[in-house]
Amino acid sequence: MRNQLIFTDKAKCVDCYKCLRNCPVKAISIIDGQASVVDELCITCGTCINVCPQGAKHFRDDLFLAKQLIKEYRGRIAFSIAPSFVALFNKRERMKFITALKKLGGNFISETTVGADIISEKTREILRNKKKYSLISSACPVVLNYILKYKQEKAENILPLLSPMLSHAIHLKKKLGSDWKVIFVGPCVAKKGEIEKFEVKNSVDVVLTFDEIFKWFDDEGIVLSDLEDGTFDEVSSKDIALYPISGGAFKKLGVEENHNFLLASGESEIFELLNKDEENESLFVEALFCDGGCINSFLMQKYGNFFERKRRVFEYAEDKKVEEIEYFVGNLYKKYKPFPMKEKVFSEEEIRTVLEYTGKTEREAELNCGACGYDSCREKAIAVLKGLAVPEMCMPYMKRLAESYNDKIMQTTPNGIAIVDEELKILSINDAFKRMFKCGESILGKRISYLMEPDSFEKLVSGSEKKIIDEVIYLAGYNIYCKRIIYSLDEFKRYVAIFIDITELKKGREELEKMKTDSILRAKELLEHQLSIAENVTKFLGESIAKTEKLVEDIIESN
Repeated sequence: MRNQLIFTDKAKCVDCYKCLRNCPVKAISIIDGQASVVDELCITCGTCINVCPQGAKHFRDDLFLAKQLIKEYRGRIAFSIAPSFVALFNKRERMKFITALKKLGGNFISETTVGADIISEKTREILRNKKKYSLISSACPVVLNYILKYKQEKAENILPLLSPMLSHAIHLKKKLGSDWKVIFVGPCVAKKGEIEKFEVKNSVDVVLTFDEIFKWFDDEGIVLSDLEDGTFDEVSSKDIALYPISGGAFKKLGVEENHNFLLASGESEIFELLNKDEENESLFVEALFCDGGCINSFLMQKYGNFFERKRRVFEYAEDKKVEEIEYFVGNLYKKYKPFPMKEKVFSEEEIRTVLEYTGKTEREAELNCGACGYDSCREKAIAVLKGLAVPEMCMPYMKRLAESYNDKIMQTTPNGIAIVDEELKILSINDAFKRMFKCGESILGKRISYLMEPDSFEKLVSGSEKKIIDEVIYLAGYNIYCKRIIYSLDEFKRYVAIFIDITELKKGREELEKMKTDSILRAKELLEHQLSIAENVTKFLGESIAKTEKLVEDIIESN
């Protein structure tokens, strides 16, 4: 088993849930804000890749494997080309594509619809020999994945034949040799998973999308316009050329849509078909997950208008020449078995616990808004229990939580907060504001001038001041000093004022200044006192020394 087919570039994933909202089977796990595809649940339709606005979803690139095959099996490489290739090119370009594949190292280029020819004949045999039948075509791997994972009771209704892609590869290896390698090129990501899940021996070795093959051309410096037209080494019958559009398989069977032969294309039609309870005992359904057929896969949608792509398929069918084909048929029958799925069942109590965590204590509180990506609150609760989601994905819950946090912060902050409108009428105040300005709820609706001078507010409203005013004011009526910050909420036409009481700080600074002044005066007095003492000491010492000198002189003279 190769690496996971569809994966997330976590650096680009931005917690938007768009992939989850659009995934038809909710095969997305949202953990720590990152959306990851759950391979066990995924049907590989590629919808998540197509809708991701950040380009965070990608499918596995198998180009390296194809290049390795070219190196290791040079001279024994066959390309199987899906019939939708003609939708990519105008009439002048389409056969240059074949030449380009030869330049890559392709030794035998064949149309995948050769396999569709073979499968169509086998389908006729089954329908002819089965008196009562209710069968769904096996060509689309996305449809098969959905049935085998989510509608397992209908696995027995799948046409018991391999897909045209796998059948064609078996044909090629029987014709060319089992040591040849087959590279399938087409419009479908799910085909990559098909060759792994059904593990058909001597079949397709690597699946590349058209995007990958064009990248390969760029790597090798191959420019289609510089090439001559090429030719297939093997082509299918003329009436199978419409296979990549809805109803194309019926053309080869020689039937039109009627009460026994129905077409189902597109996600909604497939789900409606497979979710109906009643069974028609005489019915064959051509089922394609992409609306309009393979030429409208999400990878094909970037290549021009859908109707132009469709027109090119019809044009190619008309231009096609009839050739005799020798079919090398092996065992193409396949009994499809459901994939093992680990279905977890949760009790009503467990589900209610998750619902109640997000405030859905009653049925009426289950809004089923779909913002989280799930169709119902209950479905999302089950996803939480499965470990695919977290309670915080609920938008109404997070909104209420944010509001409660805001209310908590506003009511517990020691700073006074007031919100006023354009007319400077007070709309909201918190408890700290009430204490600071000795007011209550009755102040709501009155102008701010009822409590203080409105000058700064008026400047902000008039636009004569910048968007924020930061000032220190003294409110004499309340005997407080405040640091006042006023700013505008332009989108709501509201103005927020925050009052920070700095009275104690102001008084502290004044006392400090007074203490500094007193200390300086005391230091000055002390200095003057010390200078006075020093002066007196000096004078006393001077007099004492003079007396001593006189006494010494008298003693000397007396001797």
